[in-house]
Amino acid sequence: MYLFTQSSWRLKILGLGNALFSIISLACANEVLDWAESQQIPNASMTDSPALAGFNGKLYLAYQGAGKSGQLWYTVSQDGNAWNQSKQIGNVAMSGSPSLAVLKDNLYLAYQGAGESGQLWYTVSQDGNAWNPSKQIGNVAMLGSPSLAVLNDKLYLAYHHKDSHGLKYTTIENGSHWGKHKTIRDIKLSRSPALVAFNDELYVVYQDNKRHGYLWYATTRDGESWTQPKLIPDARLSGSPALAVFDDKLYVAHQGMGQSGRLWYAATSDGENWAKGHQISGSNMWSMSCSPALASFGDKLCLSYGGALKNSKIWYTKACIKGFLRVSLKDFNFTFPNGGMEKYLQDKKQLIEMVSIQRLEVVDDALGVNISNIYERSIEETFSWELAQKLGTQVSAKVECGLVGFVKDETSVSASFEVSANQNWSTSRTRKFTVTAGMAPTAKGIYELGLRVYCVNNQELPFTATAKLTATPAIYGGKDAVHQTDRKLNAGIAAALFENSGGKMEEITERNEEKKYIKGIMKGKMKATYGVLEEVIARKIKPIN
Repeated sequence: MYLFTQSSWRLKILGLGNALFSIISLACANEVLDWAESQQIPNASMTDSPALAGFNGKLYLAYQGAGKSGQLWYTVSQDGNAWNQSKQIGNVAMSGSPSLAVLKDNLYLAYQGAGESGQLWYTVSQDGNAWNPSKQIGNVAMLGSPSLAVLNDKLYLAYHHKDSHGLKYTTIENGSHWGKHKTIRDIKLSRSPALVAFNDELYVVYQDNKRHGYLWYATTRDGESWTQPKLIPDARLSGSPALAVFDDKLYVAHQGMGQSGRLWYAATSDGENWAKGHQISGSNMWSMSCSPALASFGDKLCLSYGGALKNSKIWYTKACIKGFLRVSLKDFNFTFPNGGMEKYLQDKKQLIEMVSIQRLEVVDDALGVNISNIYERSIEETFSWELAQKLGTQVSAKVECGLVGFVKDETSVSASFEVSANQNWSTSRTRKFTVTAGMAPTAKGIYELGLRVYCVNNQELPFTATAKLTATPAIYGGKDAVHQTDRKLNAGIAAALFENSGGKMEEITERNEEKKYIKGIMKGKMKATYGVLEEVIARKIKPIN
């Protein structure tokens, strides 16, 4: 592209061309989860066990008030860290522990009626703030606490039957009508069951009343036919289990055998083969009571439990994905100030001027020869991006960048280097501009031949680019060395890692759950000192008499 302002000047705009940045940073869980130190939820005390669920981008925790008050309370966290002041759900009298689940943009909460009546009740909230009046679910005689889960847009509720000690369940239809109560095989319970949907199946996990302390599970795909129960090996528990799906795995959490007060968890990636259980260690995890609650929330697996029976306090911990978050940027479009690049460049007051000029004195009116020379000018170009997002602030990040510019022939610069935790990066290159300037003077005078290069000086250039988000977990080798694995995390976790690191998508254009990536439009600002304009000079500047 050329601009002609004088017949002796040839101006060429050097486009920034296509740019590609591949930003690889380490974010926060090992294949074995790393749990944060437990924190007490302020100003909250409870009876029995809590319930957890993510709803409308927030994490909800529900519980019965302390001292078997029968009052139903809940608190909300915006980010999985800080918790709001608890609120009471009015006109509710309950016993045991509640259960939470989300169906079609509604948050459902089920519980046993007051005084261990065995009655089964539920309430619904459309916004997580206002709750509908509670309704009783049929003529039910239950023990302990119910469990809710959603499979194929149908809400299931399982419970411990009071008289038979059998494992029963029902489903809700049309948002308000509960179906017939059915028995799952001839299973006999000693504690309340737990439900969750995983890999297009509904799982129920429970403690059997014949072999106390052992953990069993059964599954169904259609909500009718249930598989023969199977034992989860090496799992010994007190109380009831809790279930959640996280990082494409099914997790179960429980209190250790003999009311040990210790927290354990195990996981399976295929729903059948369970990894050996792990104890969750920490200074505040040795004195739990009753049963835990478990829920996935963004890139976190969240767990809540009651403290020692004497204080009834509610505790909370979480595990994050430790892995590699990749943010690949391409298809850059730079926005130049003042209505466009050309207008900006024509105002040369904003540009650095670098010249390589030769002056010639011609004393003959009929020289009759061409005068030419090769002129060069080298400039130091720099590119820097002060990332607004804190991608992986725990460790340094590897940044690979390539910028392509055009002079006469295509030139490029690329670099691979490490940046510190603040994630700001910059690169530089020495770039040589070379031209041949010539003319055939026909009159005496002083002439100039040479090259003038204009540079953008530390100009902040807004841009938009196509961003692709992917993530893989990490494992730790010897001496805490971090190694990448081939297994990809799901798209939701990649997005959550990005968001929790401060990244922001202006628009999501594609979400591929099968290949586990998200694409969208991302904005940023780059600072650059960059050669953008060259002039080949061949002109008469002064006559000679």
